Amino acid sequence: KTEKAKDPVAGCYMRVLQRDSFTARLERQGDRISGNLRFDNFEKDASSGPVTGVINDNIIRLIYTFQSEGMTSVMEVYFKTRGDDLIRGVGEMITKNDTLYFKNPDDVQYPANEKWRKLACDL
Repeated sequence: KTEKAKDPVAGCYMRVLQRDSFTARLERQGDRISGNLRFDNFEKDASSGPVTGVINDNIIRLIYTFQSEGMTSVMEVYFKTRGDDLIRGVGEMITKNDTLYFKNPDDVQYPANEKWRKLACDL
């Protein structure tokens, strides 16, 4: 029996943009993804919370439930896997009930400047 290969999606990721930093810690079981996201924004409120979702082909579709300014909010977050890194999806968002969704999920773009680099989780 060969040892199961380490899942390339599971792990920790970071994106730094000037003084803002964004981190993700993801775990995978089959096509299910879970973990945490954190957005540390300079001079703005940070947010953090759990994510759950699925991966299909190389697209990860997550629901991010987070605390910010003392309120709980929910929004969709998409990532595309590219090598060891993730590219965050951007697109027009709409609010349904208390959740922010992509208006046209098929039109979500994955620009190169939205790259989150994989790194060791102990950093």
